[in-house]
Amino acid sequence: MIDRAIEHLIENIKRNTISGEMFVATLQVMIGTFVTLGATLVAIGSGYALAMQDSTGADFSRNWITSAEYYTVGLIILFIGVRLFQKAFFKQRRKKGNDSTQSPKLRILVDEMLDGTDDALRNMGYEVYSVKKLREGGQKLQSDYSILKYAETNNMVLITEDDQNIEGCKENGIRVIKYGQGDTFENLTLELKKFHSG
Repeated sequence: MIDRAIEHLIENIKRNTISGEMFVATLQVMIGTFVTLGATLVAIGSGYALAMQDSTGADFSRNWITSAEYYTVGLIILFIGVRLFQKAFFKQRRKKGNDSTQSPKLRILVDEMLDGTDDALRNMGYEVYSVKKLREGGQKLQSDYSILKYAETNNMVLITEDDQNIEGCKENGIRVIKYGQGDTFENLTLELKKFHSG
């Protein structure tokens, strides 16, 4: 159960961070917080354990219970920090080691009118971002120019049905796929595979 919660947390962080560096930095801060908090609670528990040496009766029982509580909570938090580290970084290293012969992962930006397509592509394993969700997260992507610039800066394939955006991408050498109401999801994935292999 803890492992599933940690994997879900890692996926949410990955989904809400734009660059790999930001993803790693966020995880490092989070792991540092867990480890520091856990170690602090264990140290407090040790302080109560030391206080037990001079206690008797009710004071001994109270110190023993308090010590055990701090130890337990501290160790649980330390465990979560260590598992977060293992799941995030060892999994990343294994993937990097296995992917050394493969091309870099394809990054995709889904235009606002196609929101929801990003979820379907993410379920297939693509690294995909939605203009709508990025806006909700605070990114300034109000104009077509900003969207195209964002796709270009982050080396993404833009998926859109907006003819002006498609023309803008073609004029500026930005990879683009036209995907609208008349297109099938299967055709979209075939177009993406062309970018991946080419």
